[in-house]
Amino acid sequence: MKIPNYLLHKPIVKAESYEVIDGKYKNESDAKGLSLGISQWSEDTLSAKVWRKSNKRWSRQSEELPLHRVLDLALLILKTKLLLKENINEELVLSQGDEKIKIEVVEGIEINKLREIFETTDSDFLDERIKEILRTCSLLLNGEKK
Repeated sequence: MKIPNYLLHKPIVKAESYEVIDGKYKNESDAKGLSLGISQWSEDTLSAKVWRKSNKRWSRQSEELPLHRVLDLALLILKTKLLLKENINEELVLSQGDEKIKIEVVEGIEINKLREIFETTDSDFLDERIKEILRTCSLLLNGEKK
């Protein structure tokens, strides 16, 4: 499905037809595309956008985030997977420079439920994406060829 270029977020790089690879929502997703582009709030800021469409209209629930927040969310997912491993002894944090914020499980939330969802419902999709992230990071950091 074509991502519009006439709305406030102006795509520069796009991945259309995202619904065919949208994890457990594959082929039944309202997420029709992903893009990086000029944000709707500032022409000097890049943002990432998930384009959602329902009832033949682009949804107001389409999400747009600054790029650093997209990476912070990815780090939160990866570090949560680490947290769920049995033998992690280090404190997990998100950081920028000297500033650090602790990653912790919300009080009253059943950690086993979180583990169950990560290990069963989303495991295959997340593991596949994590491997792709590792390959891409390797190319970026080492300049290695496939």
